[in-house]
Amino acid sequence: MLDLVNTNVSDLTPLAGLAKLRRLALNNTPVSDLAPLGGLTNLVFLNLDDTNAIDLRPLAGHGQLGQPGAFQLDAFQANAFQVGRSSLRFRNTPATARDGRLAE
Repeated sequence: MLDLVNTNVSDLTPLAGLAKLRRLALNNTPVSDLAPLGGLTNLVFLNLDDTNAIDLRPLAGHGQLGQPGAFQLDAFQANAFQVGRSSLRFRNTPATARDGRLAE
């Protein structure tokens, strides 16, 4: 578990090499660019609540996050998912406001 909650971390580039990372908490940070997380396919928990995340597409293909199988933005009916021990949260982000399919 890497807990960066309530920090000023905004650049996730240093995390791109943490291929074995399974749990990441970024809530209440200024993070906006999720591209560095694109290769972290072992993530089973990711909290993006109250961040500046705009585009969730870098998480596409993260089958362990949210729903079993492929991560599909089209399938989102809410802005938090939990299946077993897997979880993706993104409440109060620009991504939520930008795409009505992500609103509660």
